[in-house]
Amino acid sequence: MNMNTRLLGTLCILGGLAYIVMAVYSAIVSATADSFDLVGQLLSLAWVVGAICGWLGFILIRGTGNNIAVRFLSFVPIVGLTLVFVISLYALLTGVTPFSIPFVGMGLIVELVGIVLNTIFAIATRALSGWRKFAPLGVLLGVVLGGAISGLTQGAIFGIPLGLGIAYAILGYAVQTAAPSRQPATQPA
Repeated sequence: MNMNTRLLGTLCILGGLAYIVMAVYSAIVSATADSFDLVGQLLSLAWVVGAICGWLGFILIRGTGNNIAVRFLSFVPIVGLTLVFVISLYALLTGVTPFSIPFVGMGLIVELVGIVLNTIFAIATRALSGWRKFAPLGVLLGVVLGGAISGLTQGAIFGIPLGLGIAYAILGYAVQTAAPSRQPATQPA
């Protein structure tokens, strides 16, 4: 099965843009993490789906290399994001906030570990040329800079969603515009 990396990249860009809109919307309406917010939760779900597509696309363009163990570990952020998606969908359907369910935090931690791993893999393997190999580093910096923005504004700006939205849009663009990877030819038996 061959997945279209252009489509995955586009979905990642759209997810990143949804997270930017969520950050701006939440700042405008003064939303808090401990109150139910339908619009914010729907935009966050769009981000999670886009982020999953972005990492899947990055793996498909061989952004973390060809080593089977490294490629296996490259799925760690997808595992974390999938947990976040399932819990967030449950929270949406039951009318509670996602952060009232501890497993969301676990999923975000797994995602963060995966981001660090993929950053190391992408830079160390040099599988991609140019700026694309630094796209995972951009996602990692999105978390750090977003946290700094949130701290500096005392939470008035949802910095992490803003930083991650921008970073995932860039990751999506890297996936979308990358040349399709050359799959090894399979020999008939």
